[in-house]
Amino acid sequence: MTRRPLGLRLVTLWLALFFLVTLGSTVRGLTGYRGPVTTAPGYFALVELCYMGVLVYGLVGLFQLRTVPILLCLLLLASWLLPVTFRLASRFPTDPPRLRVLVLFAILLVPNGLAMWYLARPTFWVFRKRFRIEKNAEYQRQLLEKRIRTSAH
Repeated sequence: MTRRPLGLRLVTLWLALFFLVTLGSTVRGLTGYRGPVTTAPGYFALVELCYMGVLVYGLVGLFQLRTVPILLCLLLLASWLLPVTFRLASRFPTDPPRLRVLVLFAILLVPNGLAMWYLARPTFWVFRKRFRIEKNAEYQRQLLEKRIRTSAH
């Protein structure tokens, strides 16, 4: 059986940490609520719970190398990475950011860009297909063995 590559494990770990750190700001962006969380309307908690469910689905599916969760993770990364990059680039000529801001964005932008590159590579998708075929064949073999055992009794 083909093992999951180290790169996939690192990307999954990074995305879990990144999505956890940006959870609050993402939910605030989705709901438009800017006040304190303690006085947030009821729908805020519902949106937060739904978003957490989507993240768990995406990360588990990513680790299982399923197509839709991988595309979901790419979409979530792009929805964060592109606006932040363009915002930083558009402000740079008129208002040079401080070194701390650049370092902070580099810490977030570079790993996100590398994760997107890793998940979008054609070789990753070839590996993903081969892995899913092997996983399904293993599942079918186990199912057949179980049927044979139960019919023998």
